[in-house]
Parts: sequence; C-alpha cells; structure tokens
Amino acid sequence: MLEHDATDVDFLVGEHVDRADAVIAATDSDEKNLLISLLAKNIGVQRTVAVVEQGDYADLFETVGIDAAVSPREITAEEIVRFTQGGQIQNLSLIEGRQAEVLEIRVDKASVLSGRPIRESAADLPGDAVIGAITRNQQFVVPRGDTVIEAGDHVVVFAAADIISAVTDVV
Repeated sequence: MLEHDATDVDFLVGEHVDRADAVIAATDSDEKNLLISLLAKNIGVQRTVAVVEQGDYADLFETVGIDAAVSPREITAEEIVRFTQGGQIQNLSLIEGRQAEVLEIRVDKASVLSGRPIRESAADLPGDAVIGAITRNQQFVVPRGDTVIEAGDHVVVFAAADIISAVTDVV
C-alpha cells in the first residue's frame, strides 16, 4: 500500500503502479476517485475500481472507462433490504435508481409457485412481476409458460420496487 497524492502522475509512474493488476480509488471525494482511476488507466493499469458516494455517478464512472464503480450506500441498502425481507429471499439487487428490484427466491413447497406451470402461478404474482430465470440442481432452466417450478428451485423475479413487498408476501 502506498501513501501519497494519488493524482501525482510522476509518483504513480515512479512507483510502477502501471504494473499493478488493479487500482482501487477510495478517497473521500468522488471527483478525486474518478481522476485517480482515469490516471491509472492512462498509465496502463488494466482494471480500476472507484468508490462512489453519490450513487448516480456510478454509471458516469463506468461510461468514461472505469471498470467498476462501487457505491457503499447502494450496497448497504441492498443488504438491509435483503436482511429485512427474511424468508426465502437469498439475494436482492436494486436497479435503476431503486425503481426496480431483482429477487432470487428459493421456492419451498408452500409457495404459490411450487408445482404449477409459470402461466398459472404468474397470475398470482402482483403487478408486472416477471419470472426471469430458474435454476434447479445448479442447472439453468429456461422459464416458459409451461415450465413447472419445483420446491427447491431458485427463481429470479424482476419487479417494480413498489410491489416487492407484495411479491415477497405471495411467494
């Protein structure tokens, strides 16, 4: 680990940062993290990761060439929501500025999804919730109208954020 002004290109080159596998910019400034990451890319670092406090900057960072923009606030929000949902939800991601969510649900025997074709069980899902993927015994199953979801399956559901609690109540 180096401790110096990371925007000093001469220092970065002198310390052979260009040979690093990755550079992670994690200062208290989004702007500085962007600058550090761009400088690292410019001197030849293959992968850059920048911490972004202002979540809506993440897309901008990635658009200009940063490999990954990580928002601790967004990650924390996802973990809190996942923790508070309880039940069968194993994973949850917030997308499009929290307008939509992607849930991974482990289906149990009591679920309205279990033992029924998707075309039937989809009618019991609220709003525009969509079953996007199924894994069964670690194998991908293409979800079609006649696909029967079984207890133990992992189902990925896409839904608007405002109906997530209704979706989790049903499944």
